[in-house]
Amino acid sequence: MPVRLVAWAVALLLVYQWAALVLEFFPYTRPWGERLFENLLSGLGRFARSILQAIPGLLFVALIFFITRFIVRVVRAFFDGVQAGRIRVAWVDETTARPTGRLLTAIIWLFSLVAAYPYIPGSDSEAFKGIGVFVGLMLSIGASGVVNQAVSGLMLMYTKALRPGEFVQVGETEGTVTS
Repeated sequence: MPVRLVAWAVALLLVYQWAALVLEFFPYTRPWGERLFENLLSGLGRFARSILQAIPGLLFVALIFFITRFIVRVVRAFFDGVQAGRIRVAWVDETTARPTGRLLTAIIWLFSLVAAYPYIPGSDSEAFKGIGVFVGLMLSIGASGVVNQAVSGLMLMYTKALRPGEFVQVGETEGTVTS
């Protein structure tokens, strides 16, 4: 794959140089042909400068990612211990440990995304902001029913209205709660 990529880059460079040579043959387009190589070098220089300027932000994003990953692993290990009964805490029990851990993990990742957002290269551009607003709007419109159902389920779970092993009847459906 890298060899093919280099071959394409060389081919494009040759076509670019050929276009410059052809443009130099005609008096009207000669200045364009003479400036093509300068334009290519200045464009590559701007591209390289942009990459170099983005490196500190990308390193900070990577640092946030690794710190978040470590915190999530600690949280997951804690709630796995609570679920297995190795760790006892008053505010969560074995039945609510797994969903509580998942909720906390999702919240931690969302906070890390918010913290990393300003350091993502291009995040200050209008296009990036517009896409963010569009995605947020689409999620808020499309997820209203899902959020309603999720909150209802969380209320049932955390108020301990239903416990594993209980026999329940919801409408015409009845059965034993398994999880």
